[in-house]
Amino acid sequence: MTRASLVVLFLAAGVLFPALLSAADSVDKRPVLQTGFVEFPPFKYVDEAGKASGPWIEMTDKVAAEAGYRVEWVHLPIARVYLYLQNGTIDLWPGVAGIPALQGSVFESTVTPMEVVLYAFHRSSAEPPDSLEFLVGQPLILINGFSYLGALEKLPLEDNDLSYSPGHESALRMLELGRGRYVLDYDEPVKAVRSEFPALDLTGTPIFEARGAFIVSRALPDAKAVIKKFDEAYRRLVETGELEPLQ
Repeated sequence: MTRASLVVLFLAAGVLFPALLSAADSVDKRPVLQTGFVEFPPFKYVDEAGKASGPWIEMTDKVAAEAGYRVEWVHLPIARVYLYLQNGTIDLWPGVAGIPALQGSVFESTVTPMEVVLYAFHRSSAEPPDSLEFLVGQPLILINGFSYLGALEKLPLEDNDLSYSPGHESALRMLELGRGRYVLDYDEPVKAVRSEFPALDLTGTPIFEARGAFIVSRALPDAKAVIKKFDEAYRRLVETGELEPLQ
């Protein structure tokens, strides 16, 4: 090899080696949290690219980064979220505190990113329910796959009184057709489609409220420390004005 070739080789190495070091340094080395994702539009939904999107997704990513973690989203039905939190297949769920099936299997954040309110939607001519117990014996339309925050578990509901819909819009369509008297659903998803049913004269009565929270599986090593970091990170971001509770 000629002296000129050696000079060129060393010069190239001088340019490339620092670049390779810089690329290695830029690799995100933060611990990854496998995080359950259940669609709850408009707060959590799948975008056109098939990715988890929405303000609750963005908030969770931001809080996780502030706490020193990365999030990998796993799209799951709600029943699978409960199972995977119990057995440690997923580490985190931005969901609802106080779910009976999860007690003893998770740690819940003390911060409240949002309040989740369950409504009974009905025609204005129907009697507004004053409690969950009022719904017993009523023809109800439920959304397939919804756990309803565990609110219905202790009610003696009869199968003959229940009809199931695959989604929010179809549930209102069933109500319009007289397939039930009350639709149990959440406010924001119904708001997104109610304009398509102007003749329904729809009214929503709140019947159950739960606290939104970050939920960490106890199967995760240092789970208690992880949820503490999330609490602290959320509070810091709220104090600096970078985050606001979702409504």
